[in-house]
Amino acid sequence: MEEEALSHHQSGHDEPTPSGEGPARNGTDTRDGSSESFLREAGAIYQALDRYSIISVTDAAGRIIEANAGFCDISGYTRVELIGHDHRIVNSGTHPKTFWVKVWRKITSGQVWRGEVCNRRKDGSLYWVDSTIIPCPDAAGNIAKYVSLRFDITAQKSAIDENQMLATIVRKTRNAAILTDTRGRIQWVNEGFTRITGYPLKEVVGRSPREFLCGPKTDPDQLKILDDALALGKACDVELVKYSKDNRELILHVEMEPIFSADGRLTGFVRIETDITQARLSKKQLDEQKTRLELALSSGQLGLWDWNMRNDSIVIDEGWARILGDPYDQAPQNIHHWQDRVHPDDLQKVLMCLDAHCQALTNTFECEHRIRHRDGSWRWALSSGKIVERDDYGRPVRMVGLLSDITDRRAMEEQLRTAARTDKLTGLPNRTNLIERLQHAIIRHQRVPGYHFALLFLDFDRFKMVNDSLGHEAGDALLREISERLRAKLRAGDMVSSLSNRHIAARMGGDEFVILLDGISKPEDACILADRLLQSLSKPYRIGTHEIVSTASIGIVTSDAAGTTAEEVLRDADTAMYEAKADGKGRYVLFGSDMRNKVLSRLSLENDLRKALREDQLILHYQPIVCLRTARIVSLEALIRWQHPERGLIPPIQFIPIAEETGLIVPIGAWVMQEACEQLRHWKDTLGPAAPDCVHVNVSRRQLFVPDFVTSIKEVLGHTGIDPASLHLEITESEIMRDPRAAASILKRIREIGVKLDMDDFGTGYSSLACLRQFPIDTLKIDRAFVANIHKGRDLTALLHAIVQLAQNLKIDVVAEGIEELDQVAVLQSIECDYGQGYFFAKPMEPDAATNLLRQGLKTYTPAATQDHTERLAG
Repeated sequence: MEEEALSHHQSGHDEPTPSGEGPARNGTDTRDGSSESFLREAGAIYQALDRYSIISVTDAAGRIIEANAGFCDISGYTRVELIGHDHRIVNSGTHPKTFWVKVWRKITSGQVWRGEVCNRRKDGSLYWVDSTIIPCPDAAGNIAKYVSLRFDITAQKSAIDENQMLATIVRKTRNAAILTDTRGRIQWVNEGFTRITGYPLKEVVGRSPREFLCGPKTDPDQLKILDDALALGKACDVELVKYSKDNRELILHVEMEPIFSADGRLTGFVRIETDITQARLSKKQLDEQKTRLELALSSGQLGLWDWNMRNDSIVIDEGWARILGDPYDQAPQNIHHWQDRVHPDDLQKVLMCLDAHCQALTNTFECEHRIRHRDGSWRWALSSGKIVERDDYGRPVRMVGLLSDITDRRAMEEQLRTAARTDKLTGLPNRTNLIERLQHAIIRHQRVPGYHFALLFLDFDRFKMVNDSLGHEAGDALLREISERLRAKLRAGDMVSSLSNRHIAARMGGDEFVILLDGISKPEDACILADRLLQSLSKPYRIGTHEIVSTASIGIVTSDAAGTTAEEVLRDADTAMYEAKADGKGRYVLFGSDMRNKVLSRLSLENDLRKALREDQLILHYQPIVCLRTARIVSLEALIRWQHPERGLIPPIQFIPIAEETGLIVPIGAWVMQEACEQLRHWKDTLGPAAPDCVHVNVSRRQLFVPDFVTSIKEVLGHTGIDPASLHLEITESEIMRDPRAAASILKRIREIGVKLDMDDFGTGYSSLACLRQFPIDTLKIDRAFVANIHKGRDLTALLHAIVQLAQNLKIDVVAEGIEELDQVAVLQSIECDYGQGYFFAKPMEPDAATNLLRQGLKTYTPAATQDHTERLAG
C-alpha cells in the first residue's frame, strides 16, 4: 500500500494488487458456454492489467504478499526483495503523515481509495503513480487483503511542473503579457499588464487593447502594422504610445506572435509589451544635451591655445578670449599670465596634470578647473592638450590644446547631484543623502571623544487615512506641511544644545521622516527635541478646507547605543518607532538592546512558523458549542495550536499576529478550514447521531479579502463532501467594520453558496446593532467580557436580554462565549440565550478527546440541574 496506509501501524507505502489468483468461480459450472466465455474475458483483462500496470497485494497487516513485474521494474526491487516487507521499502517521504492517516481511515472502512503517490526507487530516484487501493473482505466480511493497481504518471507530473513553472514566469514577469483570440480580443493578462496599465483582467477581458489604451499620440501607422499582422496571422514588432487607466502616457515596445494548434490552425496571439517610457525619456534628455553642446561649440564656447615651451609664450584664438571676457588684443601672451587666472585651490592639480603629460605618463593633458573671468567671477573650464613636438633629448617644446567653458555643464551636474540627494516632494534630503551623512557621524563618534549624535525616526499615525479619504494630493500637501514644521524646529536656536548646521531632517519615503542631530552636547538633547516635536506636530494642519490632526510616533537611537553602520542605526530607530506605535502612538521611545533581542526573537519565531506550515507542526483543538436548553453538543469551534519541536505548545496569541503581519495567515487559514472540514466529515461518518451538526472556523480579515477566497471554500466543500450549511465562518465585528462595503460584498457571496456566517466577539468593536442588518449574519457570538460581568448588575443582564431578543427577531442564533460558572448558564437560560461555549462545558481539546466527548455527552451539565439552580437563585 502507499506509505502508511496499509500497515497496521499506519506505516508502509505503495499498494497491493492481484496476487495472480484466477477469477473466483463461486461454484459456477464451467461447462456452461457463457461462463467459460466470462472466464476467458476475465483472464484476458487480468493479463492486460498485469502487463501494462503496476500491481501489488498486501495482507491485512500491510505486508506485501504479491508483486507483479511492473512493480519490480518501476521500483528497482526484485520480487524476493519485496515479498514480506511493508511499503516503507518504497516510501519517498514526500507525503505528510496526515495524508496516510486519511488513506488508512478510508480503506479500513472498506472504501476504495484513489490518488496520486510519490514513491522512491531502490536507486533513490522518485517516481509518481496514479494509485487505486481496493479492500478485499473474506467470507466473514473482514478485510483480508488490499489490492493496489497503479499506473506510472511520472512523465505527466514532470510536464505539469514544467508548465506550472512557465506559467509562473509569465504571470510574474514585469513586462505585460497578453493572450488574445484570432481577432485580437483579450482572453488573459498577467500582473505585469495590470501594473503597467492599471487595468485588471476583469475590466479588459473580451476587449481589444486599442479600445481603451490608445489616444491622441498613438501612431496610426504602427496600429496598421498590428492590424495587418492580426489579419494575416503573422508576427510583428512595433512601438506604440498608449495611455494607462489614470491617463499616463506610456511608450510600449510590442512584440506579437501567432499561436497555432497541433493541426496548424491559428488559435490566437500572444503579446509581450515592454514599458520603455523611461528609456525614451532618457534618450530625449541625452539628445537635448547633445544639441546644447553643439550650440555651445557653434557660439564660440571653445578656445584654442598654442604653447611654446621654450620661452613660455602662448598664442590664443578669439574663442579663448571670448570665454574669459577679454578683448582679443589684451589676451595673455605668456603661460604664467594664464596660470595666474587659475583658481588657487585648483592650480596645484593643473600643474600636476601638466607634469604627468610632459613626462609621458599620460597620452594627453586634461584637467577641469576654475578660471577667473574678466568680470571677476569664476568659471569652470576644461583645459586639454597634447605635446606635438619634442627636442632631440625628448624634452617637450610645444603643446597645443583647447579651453572649453563647462560652467553650464558643471552647474547641471551639481543640480543632478543635488536632485539625486533631495526628495522631490518636500525638498528635504532623501534617504541616500541621509545615509551618507549618518555614516560620517558614526565614524566621527568612533574617532572623536565626546562627540555625540542621535537619530530620530518619525512615522505619522493617520497619514494613510488622509490618503485614502481625501486623495493623494491632500496627502502630498500634508507631507509638505510636515517638512516645513521639521525645518522650522531645526532652525530654532533654542531647540537643542550645541545646535549646528549639520543637523538635518530627511524624508525616507511615504510618511516616514528622519532627523539626524549631528554634534549634540549630550544624548539627552534628542529627547528634548522629541518632546518639542511631538507638541509641534500634534497641532492641526489646514489642508484646503479640511483640518487634519496627524500625530507622530518617534523612535530614537543615540550614539551611545548606535551600531557601526548607518543601516543598523536606521533599523534600530525604526524598531523603536514601532514600539512607540505599540505603546499608544503620539509618543517617543528610546532604543535599547532589549528591543533588538525582541526583534531577533520575533524574526526567529517567524522563520519557525514558515517551517511549521511546511512540516505539519500545526494542530487543531476543538471546543464544543452547547445548546443551553438540551445540553447537546451541536457544534465545535476549531482552534489552532502550534506544537513546536523545541518550545512545546505555543498558544495562538504568540504566533497569529506574526502570521497576520507576514501574510502567512492566508495559507494557515486555508489549512485550518481544510482540516476542520475533514474532521467533521470523519465524525459524521463514524459517530452517527452523536456527530456534531457543524464546525466553526475563524477567518481573518486578510484571508477574507483574498481574491479567490470564495473559490477556495467551494473547493474544500467539494473535496470533503460536507453540507455547506455545516461550515460556520467566524469573522470579528471590528475587522469587517474597517471596510464594511467591501466586507458586505464578500460575505454575501459566501452566504450564497450556503456557508453560515458568525459575527465573533460582538460588543468589543463598533457594537453597532445596525450591522446585524447590514451583513448576512447567521450567528452572533457575544464576547466573553459580557458573560464574565453578568452578575455585576441588572443593567448588563437587561442589555444582553435586549441583544438576544433583537437577534431572535432577526432570526439570528446567539452563542455566549467564555462561560465558566453554573450561575452564568442560569442567567443566560433565563434570557433565552440559545447556545453557550466556555470552560464550564469543556476546554479546547485534541480531536481524539473531542471524539470521546461527543460519544459520551456532557457530564458536568444537565438542563434540569440548571433549572433547579435558576429557581434557587430566584427564590
